Amino acid sequence: MESVKRKIAELKKQVEEKDESIDKLQAELRQKDERIQQLESDNSASERKYELQKKEKEALEDQKDNYKQASEQAELAKGELEREVAGLQSQISGLHDQLKQADIRYDSVKADLDKTLADLREM
Repeated sequence: MESVKRKIAELKKQVEEKDESIDKLQAELRQKDERIQQLESDNSASERKYELQKKEKEALEDQKDNYKQASEQAELAKGELEREVAGLQSQISGLHDQLKQADIRYDSVKADLDKTLADLREM
């Protein structure tokens, strides 16, 4: 009977040890669950941040493409304007030459008129 009591006492002690071990494991499990929740929360925040940065990157790339297109259009317009300026300069040069020729004709006609007037006065 004594041996049965000892065996029961040993089993009770083992049960208590197992209960303590279970309590410790449950505490560790709660801590790990809390850590998992924290990591999941951090992960969600990181994913949201990543998505925002991805959208911002896409917006910046679109803006870059728009600026590139605008730059290309400006270069085309610049070329057209340079050709137009060259054409206008050519026209101005032609008009300048015509004006010089008109001045020469004017001087010639004036000289002829002055000579004719002088001849008429002498008569």
